[in-house]
Amino acid sequence: MKRPTGSPLIKNLEFKVGALLAATILLVIGFVLYALFARGAFHSTQSLTLVAPEAEGVSIGMPMTFSGFPIGTVKRMALSDDGKVRLEIAIPRQDARWLRESSVFTLEKGLIGGAKIKAHTTNLEDKLLPDGASRTLYTGDATQEIPELVERLKAILG
Repeated sequence: MKRPTGSPLIKNLEFKVGALLAATILLVIGFVLYALFARGAFHSTQSLTLVAPEAEGVSIGMPMTFSGFPIGTVKRMALSDDGKVRLEIAIPRQDARWLRESSVFTLEKGLIGGAKIKAHTTNLEDKLLPDGASRTLYTGDATQEIPELVERLKAILG
């Protein structure tokens, strides 16, 4: 039997399939690059190490805030030889300008909600915090004061 030799149903089928495949690959690569860019993979960061006696409620990826705005994230957590917690914070270079030598870092745990790492800077004229600096993380827990308040209330009522 002889095959029909008419024109194909779709002209340039191989070219169109190749173009569609190339466009799909370029779209996937573009999406991956955009996602990495949006997550900050290409941003230059500064490292800060915070040392605390305990870090209950802290997790990797947790933000550090300054005046209510997130300026850094917890990248690593480890225990030092003396049993203290070392938190490595990655801060984008453009946000590191808010951190000074006199900055104070606190870990606040409230009655409701999770723990929060906050940076407080009172004098923006001080020297910038150097890359790789190590600072103390002061912890505060609202529930620690409850027994003392109960005792005061008992004394007042008594």
